Amino acid sequence: MEGYAVNVLWITALLLPAAIFLVGPKLRKNKLTLIRAMFAIGCGWCYWIAYTIAAQTITSGMVMNGASYAFVILLGWIMPTTIVVLAWAVYWFFFLREPGEKSNKETKSRTTLSALV
Repeated sequence: MEGYAVNVLWITALLLPAAIFLVGPKLRKNKLTLIRAMFAIGCGWCYWIAYTIAAQTITSGMVMNGASYAFVILLGWIMPTTIVVLAWAVYWFFFLREPGEKSNKETKSRTTLSALV
């Protein structure tokens, strides 16, 4: 049963930053998107700290390993940041990008060509 509880905490730690980031209106405004990303990363970081404490308490009783606690305090933001960036990239690729969107260079060359004709 201990393994099940730790796995549920692990899956929640992976899904929480993406869920917080993707909840809300569309991600069209850059400033609002950045604020939502920072909030999701901060919540994810706090959850990773809580996950570390809970997982160690569940698996080894009340003994705390200071090294893993220090590690998650210093580097616990990396995993939520990666998850938020991947969630934003998937969201942009599937929902914000127009189908058949072309690069600016190709659009400019067509405009210039039509102006000459």
